[in-house]
Amino acid sequence: MTALPQAAVTAGATTPQSKAVVAPRKTLGGAPTQISKLVQANVLSPETRLRGTHHGTTYTAHIDADGHIRLASGDHYRKPDDAARIAVGIKSISGMAFWHVDEFNGQKASLKDVYTWAQKNGQLPAAKSGRR
Repeated sequence: MTALPQAAVTAGATTPQSKAVVAPRKTLGGAPTQISKLVQANVLSPETRLRGTHHGTTYTAHIDADGHIRLASGDHYRKPDDAARIAVGIKSISGMAFWHVDEFNGQKASLKDVYTWAQKNGQLPAAKSGRR
């Protein structure tokens, strides 16, 4: 396996702004995440490369065998929001919208779009509607 480079940087960008971001606690187990569901349903495979761009800087990661997002630093996170928040260095960000798969059905797609596609195509349970 080829090591992923530290955050790949696009033209003119440098390291993320240093803001006080508290790292999420790394936990074992827990309910399956959207990413782990996509891996379990064989919609995405382990080692799928991810990219996210924020203020001109492109960050890279990949999905590991557990359905976690592994950053270029080697740290891994169950939740896409946590991985995006730590990669970018900001307090609030939607990881499902931030992280993109370069090649999904012939095009670049956000994890959110991949998840929605999988639901519509019967590979994942449809979203629950309404409250009970």
